[in-house]
Amino acid sequence: MRNVEDTYTNIPTIFEIKIREHGWIHDVHLHLSTEAEPIPVEWKGYVRYKDGHRSSIFRLHYTFKNAMSKQEAVFHYFIEGIEHVCESIVFDVYELYE
Repeated sequence: MRNVEDTYTNIPTIFEIKIREHGWIHDVHLHLSTEAEPIPVEWKGYVRYKDGHRSSIFRLHYTFKNAMSKQEAVFHYFIEGIEHVCESIVFDVYELYE
């Protein structure tokens, strides 16, 4: 579990993950503690590194409806049919204009 900086309501929070390409990446979702169902995350491109490998970039813009503490987010995806679950991210949501 990782703690991250606070996120805010009234503006979108960007959730992003870079996944090293070891095969076909599919069904990338974000599980948020505020939502009952996982949210699909869109592919936005890739980055190529000097050692020759590539990572795909997946990004989601999400606006929280109200302030909350101790929220959790977890990325979940498949590579060539093998399920991967990332370390959870714990954060607080604050009103931007209090």
